[in-house]
Parts: sequence; C-alpha cells; structure tokens
Amino acid sequence: MGSHILIAGVGYTYLHDWSVGPKVAAQLMGRDFPPGVVIADWSFGPLDAVWHLKEEKPPFDRVVFFGSQDRGKTPGTVTRHVWSKAELPDVDGIQGAIGESISGVISLDNLVFVCGAFDALPAEVILFEVEPTPDQSFGDGFSPEVEAAIPVLVRYIEEEAGLEETAAPAAPQGQVQ
Repeated sequence: MGSHILIAGVGYTYLHDWSVGPKVAAQLMGRDFPPGVVIADWSFGPLDAVWHLKEEKPPFDRVVFFGSQDRGKTPGTVTRHVWSKAELPDVDGIQGAIGESISGVISLDNLVFVCGAFDALPAEVILFEVEPTPDQSFGDGFSPEVEAAIPVLVRYIEEEAGLEETAAPAAPQGQVQ
C-alpha cells in the first residue's frame, strides 16, 4: 500500500458497549499489519489528538477511527462513513464539542469535529461506528449484539489496513450488517 495510515479506537474502557474502541484497538495491537499502518487507542481528548496529528512526521495519509456511536440504529449495526470537512458544525457546534471534550466526553463526533476545525485531519477520514445498546452502566464485556458485531468490525478494519487476504468484501458506505 505504501501509505501512512492511523487506525485508532475511540471510547471508554469500562462502559460495556461504549468500550468497543479501546478493546478492539488492544486486540489489534498484537497483530502484524503492513508497514506504515499505526494501530492505536485514541480514547483521549480531541485537543490532544490535534497535537498528535500535527506532530506526526510524515503526516498520516488517511485515518480510520472506530468506536461506539449512538445513531438510533439497531444495536450491533456497523456503519462505515467517509467523513468530510463539509460536515463540520457551525462555530457554536465546534465550541460545544470542545467543551464536552474538556469535561471528559469521549466520542467520534467530538474527535473529528475538533480535529477538523483545527485542520489536523488528512483528506481521507473513515469512521466505523458500532451501534451500542442503551445500557450505559459501568462494567466489562459487551452486549450480545455488539459482541456479534466485533468480527465484522475487525474484518472492515483489516480491509482498510490493506489485509485483503483476510478481509471481507468492500464495506459499502452506510449501514453494514
């Protein structure tokens, strides 16, 4: 592939279905990926992410962020979304994302809104979202729906990383099941 790609999980460590990002990132870190592919847990504030992205040399050609995101879909649904800067909210929305981030909210939306507003993202940004169940209690493990979605998510991440021999066919834009 020859690209410099960041593939990073985003989420909370012990919040059941909201732990997809860091738990899957930890699972992937023990595997071999093509040169230039960086696997990481980015479950920290977007302002720190801006700094990390701007300091990366050479800069990333593409980023793939993944985690849980409530979009009102069926729990366990995996969605692939190609994000663009045109999706940035207005100034008040960006300020709201910064405020949430400072107060400790970790989300894919806040990450891309803040990083996008500070021109820290490369041209190609892919988001994989796993729909969580409504349970937001503390604890380890996933709901059965999200547990069943993890292999699907991993296959799509493998594809984005250039592991075609083990990956599923191209994930269509939007809902994937």
